[in-house]
Amino acid sequence: MGPYMEIVDTWLEEDQLLLRKQRHTGIRIFQRLQAEHSFTSGQRAALSYAKQQKGRMALERAKTYERLEHPSGEAQVDFATIQVSHKQQLMTYKLLVVSFPCSNTAFVYPTPAENQECFLEGMKQCFQQMGGVPQRMWFDNLSAVVVHIEKYGERQLTEGFQRFCAHYRMEAVFCNPYSGHEKGHVESKCGYAKRNWTVPIPLYEDHEPLATYFAEQARQDRERPHYAKGVRIAELWEADRAQWS
Repeated sequence: MGPYMEIVDTWLEEDQLLLRKQRHTGIRIFQRLQAEHSFTSGQRAALSYAKQQKGRMALERAKTYERLEHPSGEAQVDFATIQVSHKQQLMTYKLLVVSFPCSNTAFVYPTPAENQECFLEGMKQCFQQMGGVPQRMWFDNLSAVVVHIEKYGERQLTEGFQRFCAHYRMEAVFCNPYSGHEKGHVESKCGYAKRNWTVPIPLYEDHEPLATYFAEQARQDRERPHYAKGVRIAELWEADRAQWS
């Protein structure tokens, strides 16, 4: 399914606002992919993916009664685990992904680990790529950020992350425990980055060329049309960034 996953996910999300009889069946998804997006894979692949995603979405709806809306300019943050080849040795790396649901923009930075030092450096590098800092960002309960979750959901944050937020004047918002669907966009973007930017496995000699490679992949990706709005992602990204001022 590759690049068609985003398209199908969007159709299924939009279906939730429609009457049941007007929602996509697996066959209709396959037909639209063929007619509108030059889909060349078989019917079985489309039906299988649609069934899988419908099941996932039904489970998520059972966990929450409120559809989460993320305003323009708001970002989500997560790590993806990837493999890279360094001097002919396969290594596990982490790819920090900062995504913007409204524009479908992503900024990424590779780090050798998921600890606080790597996390904060990755965030700083992504801010430099963006040319600014989002005022509001969603996080999972990463150990680099959260020391402990109190009884009523209050977070005890690491001292380093508190200083980081104060320095950049950034509001950090946290998902409920075991509720990754609350930042589903960045999780989808992590999968997209792995499928499209790490196949074949990236080869590198030094860290900086690897970081440059991923930054360039993300920049090129912003030149494609948005999967639902038909406008270049780069243009929608400018509207996202305009919300920071």
